[in-house]
Amino acid sequence: MEGWGTVAVGTFRPTRRHPTKSAIVGVVSASLGFERDDARIHSLFVDYEYAVISSGKETEMSDFATVESSEPDKGELFTRLPPRALELSSEKRNTIMVDRRFICNGYFTVLMVPKTGAEFSLESIKAALECPHFVPYLGRKSCPLSFPMCPSIESYSRLCDIIPEVSLRPFRNDAFQDSKFLKNMDAMRVYSTYPLEGFGGYVTNVVVDDMPDRINWSFRERIEYEYLGELR
Repeated sequence: MEGWGTVAVGTFRPTRRHPTKSAIVGVVSASLGFERDDARIHSLFVDYEYAVISSGKETEMSDFATVESSEPDKGELFTRLPPRALELSSEKRNTIMVDRRFICNGYFTVLMVPKTGAEFSLESIKAALECPHFVPYLGRKSCPLSFPMCPSIESYSRLCDIIPEVSLRPFRNDAFQDSKFLKNMDAMRVYSTYPLEGFGGYVTNVVVDDMPDRINWSFRERIEYEYLGELR
C-alpha cells in the first residue's frame, strides 16, 4: 500500500497513481541518510531526470480518519504548531473527517538519469538503496516496502530502447510469487520529467511535486510527460 500525496483541498486527500518526483527524492534521500533539512537534497531535484514505469495494475482504496486541531485561547497566537499537550487541553478540538486515498498492488520501476556534473554517482545511490540509512516508505510512514528495492546500473544509447527491457524486470521473476500476473503484461505506462526521444506520442500533465519549500510547505509546478509503451 502506498500514498503519493498531491494537491489537497478541504477534507479530501487524493493520491497520484504512481510515485511523484518529490517522493522518489525522499526515498533516495532517506537511503543516503539525509535529514529533511539537508541542503544536499536540492541536488537530487536538479541534477537528475526521472522516469517512472507503472504496471497499470494498481487499485485505489479509501481510508476515513478523524483529524483534530485546537484553537488558541483568546489573546494567544500560535506562531508554530502547538505541542500535543496544549492541543488536548484546548476546549475546542475542531475534529473533522478526512478521506485519504491509497494505492494498492502498485508495481513500479524508477529510472534516474544523471545530468552532467551530478553531485552523487549512480554507484553511491545504488549502494544506499541496497542498504538504506533510514527506513524508506512509500509516501506515508504507514506504507512500508513490500519488496526490497532492486537497483541496477544500465548503459544505453537511447533511453527509449532500454525502458522496455528493464521495466518491472524484478517482478517478472519467479522469486516474486505474488506478482505472477505481471508476466502476462504487454503494455506499461511511463511518466517522465522530460520528453523521451523515439518513444512516440505523449500527453503532458501539470503536476506540483518539484523543489519543495519547507517554510511554506509548498511545491513548484512542473510538466510531466506520459507515454503508453510495450514490454519486451
